Amino acid sequence: MKNTMEKVWCIVLDKRLRKSFIFSGLVCLLMTSYPMSIHAQEISQESIQQLEQEISQKLNFANEKYRQVERLKQDLNELKSNQKELEFQINEQQEKLAEKETVVKERMVALQSSGVIYQRFVQLLQATSISDFFHRLIVIQELFKSDILTIQNYHKEVQSLVNSQKELRDTEDTLLKKQEDLQTESTLYADSIQVLKQNLANNKEALFAIHEQESKVQQLSEKTEPTTHHAPEEKKKEEVVQETKQDSSTEVKSSTIENKIESKGSTETSPKSQAVSNEVKSTSSGKEFAAEATAYSYKQPGLSNYTAMGIDLRSNPNVIAVDPSQIPLGTLVEVPGYGVAIAGDTGGDIKGNRIDLHYPEVQQAMDFGRRKITIKVMN
Repeated sequence: MKNTMEKVWCIVLDKRLRKSFIFSGLVCLLMTSYPMSIHAQEISQESIQQLEQEISQKLNFANEKYRQVERLKQDLNELKSNQKELEFQINEQQEKLAEKETVVKERMVALQSSGVIYQRFVQLLQATSISDFFHRLIVIQELFKSDILTIQNYHKEVQSLVNSQKELRDTEDTLLKKQEDLQTESTLYADSIQVLKQNLANNKEALFAIHEQESKVQQLSEKTEPTTHHAPEEKKKEEVVQETKQDSSTEVKSSTIENKIESKGSTETSPKSQAVSNEVKSTSSGKEFAAEATAYSYKQPGLSNYTAMGIDLRSNPNVIAVDPSQIPLGTLVEVPGYGVAIAGDTGGDIKGNRIDLHYPEVQQAMDFGRRKITIKVMN
């Protein structure tokens, strides 16, 4: 009987120990797996941030090259204008010089035929002294000095203009070469941006998932945030924020009113914009067409830091909102006065040929207003 009881207790203890070990193992597994998932999430976020930063750097560099090309084009146009002006001046001076030379030749012929030169030479020989000789020589030189100096001055002016023209041509050739180099570099960097953009598109689902998870975590933290000894301090901060919001309410209202007016205007003028959309000009680097542009900033109330494509506007502000049916998301768009941007966002009232340029600051967006421009969707 005693042996039987001992066996029963051993079985019971063995089962309890097994359950305890299993429970401990599950707890350890959960404790170790949770930090690993968090760490993996942090690595994923870091890699995406690095990718966005790399895109931003390449895009900024491409914009720098784009601005240099535009400056070179402007300089080239100025040089061509100066060259035409110089050519006109050269032709004008050459005509005047030819007229003057004709007059001088006729006069020289007249002097020779009338024997004036021979008479002047005889007058020199008839000088009674050395001083009288030089005096007569000076008088003779003065008779021809005016015409000779005029011809010499015209020759100098023409030569100077010819040299300037040659210098301008050399400069123009140099600028053309630099422009070609810069266009080549811009194309290469645009290609590299396309590759990076493709990488971002490949990670778009993960990016959206992380952003959605972050928003859920933020909402949960706001609901479950415990009250601490910093509560009065946080309340003061909240009051300051509220006061700041009240101070900026005028700007926000004006911006809202302007947006409403623009939205209404875009609805009324939609047939016109569709008519303009048919005017597409194809070039070797892309398609050009007229567009109506407005501007926005992620700092405006109610707007997110992230675009519809998942781009963080804080690290990559060179983004425009487009109608994906007109301009596919992820393409590069060249906007005059703005530069090269990624079509990475959408909007409720962004339809047809309407685009919305992003600016880091609200005031920049308000200053931009509404403009009609010609944009180029790069290949």
